[in-house]
Amino acid sequence: MEGFKIDPTKYMGLPPEEARRRIAEDERKHINADPGLQAHIRDMEARQTQAEAEKQREAVRLKDLQEQKFFEAYEARYQDRLEFYHHKGVPREVFDEEIWPELARQFARGEEDAVDQERRERSTHVY
Repeated sequence: MEGFKIDPTKYMGLPPEEARRRIAEDERKHINADPGLQAHIRDMEARQTQAEAEKQREAVRLKDLQEQKFFEAYEARYQDRLEFYHHKGVPREVFDEEIWPELARQFARGEEDAVDQERRERSTHVY
């Protein structure tokens, strides 16, 4: 706001609300009369808009990355559990229809399943 100075005598005797309204109006007139200031304000608003758009793109990218990691971990868990139960003699159809739905729910909730428990017990068991 270079060059714009508030002259208190100009607004003397006015009620405070009216004085504020007139000061704001005079500031708008000053801004509109100065093309350089208008360009600066437009640039500032454009930079702010770009920064907000970048934040949104980054949030979307992070969300996509999290989803990708979740689905990769989900698929790895499925393959691991399928192999584990296959070695125990469980047919794939039985695994897919009866066992996997509960294992998938436990995975989504972040809970330990029976396979994790059995592996932990085997790893700590003294032979």
